[in-house]
Amino acid sequence: MALSVASRAIRSLSAFKAPWRACGASLVAFRMREAAQGIDREALADRAAALREGREAEERQAELDAARDHELERQQEIEKERDSIADRQRDRGLDYGL
Repeated sequence: MALSVASRAIRSLSAFKAPWRACGASLVAFRMREAAQGIDREALADRAAALREGREAEERQAELDAARDHELERQQEIEKERDSIADRQRDRGLDYGL
């Protein structure tokens, strides 16, 4: 019983949609024109500019972070080399080369 009710509902929906299919392209065009009238182009352009600026700021920040990380690694390597030289000199002691 439930299956027949569902199948009747599907048939009635497909019969309802049939007239729309005949003029589907013009209906879609009409609806798109109607929707486009409600769009505030200036607000849309402002929002796009804000998104673009935000993305550019994120990219600049990522570049700065990468440069800072690279400089930190370079400073750590310099410090490590300095410690290594100090260790070698300390290991040699006062009698080195006698």
